[in-house]
Amino acid sequence: METQASYQISPTPLRRECLLPYASDWVAPNAKEIAFVLHKTGLSIEEFASLMDVDHKYARSWLEGNHKVPYALWSLLCFSAGYGQIWRWQS
Repeated sequence: METQASYQISPTPLRRECLLPYASDWVAPNAKEIAFVLHKTGLSIEEFASLMDVDHKYARSWLEGNHKVPYALWSLLCFSAGYGQIWRWQS
């Protein structure tokens, strides 16, 4: 039987600045926000890293707070979690 990654997630509202287009004063999410959005996708960090062709250790460093997640990867993660196309300008 496969086991899905389990994260200790408490309700974590995402800061509005994390859901902006890059050129519109985007602020990188913190580790808790990344874990929250990742949980909404149902993917483990390893699964997401594999889908994005990113080294698993590098991806894990986002959850440990050692590196900031690149915007392109963050926007795809948000899209997968149902937040829409955050890279597009909202009018």
